Amino acid sequence: DGEKEKVPNIGDDKASNIVSKLNAMMEIVMQYLRIVVEQRQTSLLVFHSLLHAFGRTILKSTGTRCVQHLLFYICNRQLDFAESFLRFLLGRIGNIDLSGRERSVAAAYLS
Repeated sequence: DGEKEKVPNIGDDKASNIVSKLNAMMEIVMQYLRIVVEQRQTSLLVFHSLLHAFGRTILKSTGTRCVQHLLFYICNRQLDFAESFLRFLLGRIGNIDLSGRERSVAAAYLS
């Protein structure tokens, strides 16, 4: 028949392996967050770490989703964290010392 036989690509196996490892690591972190959210002092430290990573990395890059997911998860569990995150984004939008791209990405998170 006229169908081409798919030749296995070694890169596909490597990418699949990396994706599997990332999924496993994310599940471990999610299990940790489920426990931490119950401990106010520890969850506050974790929230600030995630917010710091978000500000230093996520707003300046594209195509990353892991930190956002973790940050949104913890904000969903504790309302005051969601309010802090919104204030953080508003502060970024109004900061004229930041690049226009970073400010617009922050605005996109609010929309």
